[in-house]
Amino acid sequence: KEMMTSTEWKRIVVIRDPLERLLSAWHVKIFQMRDSRKNLETYAKILQVKNIEDLSKISFDAFINFLYDNRNRPEIFVFHWAPTSYFCNLKETSDNYQYVLRFHHLYEDTRCMMDELGLWYEYGTNFSPDGKDIFRINDSLQVTNSHDKLSRYYTIDLVRKVKQLFEKDYELFDFPVTKELEHRLRETGKTEDSSGRKTEDGDTTIELE
Repeated sequence: KEMMTSTEWKRIVVIRDPLERLLSAWHVKIFQMRDSRKNLETYAKILQVKNIEDLSKISFDAFINFLYDNRNRPEIFVFHWAPTSYFCNLKETSDNYQYVLRFHHLYEDTRCMMDELGLWYEYGTNFSPDGKDIFRINDSLQVTNSHDKLSRYYTIDLVRKVKQLFEKDYELFDFPVTKELEHRLRETGKTEDSSGRKTEDGDTTIELE
């Protein structure tokens, strides 16, 4: 309790746009099945598929619709796709954080924070063995925040469902990525689920109950 209220502590929370988080979770954990067998078995049980191998056949829109249709079952929300407000009691303590770092601007936000705290030049620069600054080392790995990729998978209808799923997150924090994508989707007229029930490889997907 002291850590969350004392003026002697600096409190930091890192947030990621829910649209990015869900797309990343589906792509890595479900479609590519990049996780331990134990965790994959958990995902298969949650998503009600018989075999682990069937996870890769779940399309993105089927994944989002399943979460949306079962949104009143907290047990289906594992760490990778649970709302950020579930963690650290953020529903009650969000005002106690002095610094909110945005995942899609993690380098810039971290540098501003460390500059303010007088820590940047001692701990932020030349962070990696090849001399890159902190959080510059992972820039090339964060690909799901591109507007083109988000536009490929999301429709206005799916965005609406995610905003309801992550309602408390949207109340607590500002997510400009969502706003920018909504504007782009309205301009292109992409309103309904339109994945064609295909995975990236073109295989027909399975239905989720």
